[in-house]
Amino acid sequence: MPDNNAENQPNHLQKANSASQKKYALVTGGGRGIGRAVALRLAQEGYQVAITCRSSVQGAKDLQAELLRLGSDTQVYQADLSDLDQLNRAFDQYMAHYPALDVLVNNAGATIEGGFLQTTPEQFNACVATDLRAPFFMAQRAAKYMIEKDTQGLIVNIASNQGISTFENYPVYGSVKAGLIKLSKHMALELARYGIRVNTVSPGYTNVGWGGTDQPASRKLQKMIPLGGFGRPEQVAGIVAFLTTADAGYMTGANLLADGGLDLPVRADVPVSWIPDSILED
Repeated sequence: MPDNNAENQPNHLQKANSASQKKYALVTGGGRGIGRAVALRLAQEGYQVAITCRSSVQGAKDLQAELLRLGSDTQVYQADLSDLDQLNRAFDQYMAHYPALDVLVNNAGATIEGGFLQTTPEQFNACVATDLRAPFFMAQRAAKYMIEKDTQGLIVNIASNQGISTFENYPVYGSVKAGLIKLSKHMALELARYGIRVNTVSPGYTNVGWGGTDQPASRKLQKMIPLGGFGRPEQVAGIVAFLTTADAGYMTGANLLADGGLDLPVRADVPVSWIPDSILED
């Protein structure tokens, strides 16, 4: 039976139960889509939320104004996180402004579509740099800052159902997201001694503003999803919000799949060609 007595709970649960302390979060790729929804939800939960963006500058500024109205001291850092100099500069700016970091959400990423035989070294390197190397070193900076501040925090890496299932035309993206899921487990194991939890959320097809969702191939794909239709960014944000709560305080190294059940049946004919070229999750 769970022990609800606060004095008997681990420190990280006690901190999660304390409403008197300000809470701080950094969300990468917060200019639109899933990142925007996560930043908005965390602000609604009382976090002071900072965001990074690469190209969605206006979207990030619009979100900043919205978060300020919610009472969040929101800063926007424009950076291409695939460039480690820009990544480190953005995190240095965060540390100069905020006194602590409770939650890091590594959301920024780039979806690279293309067959194995057609993939170029440039495409390969770009996907690895954005979707694996950037989360690695952003999480490393965040973890060191949490340890320095004695913060038993949370790191959430946004992966993809592509890292679990096998879909045509995503050999690099799928492999990199699988690597991110595995990386998160190694991070969780090493950081547990500091009370820092690391979990992964793997969304399925989530409508982040795609065009052409009423095309025949899109409708066919939606019918193949057992729960029907595409997911919404707000649903992913809800999972991230849950991971910040005391109810999730005993979870680390977990990967939460939210794909509407698409991974359940065996599919050899899932159509993906309707998706616009090189969708960016920033």
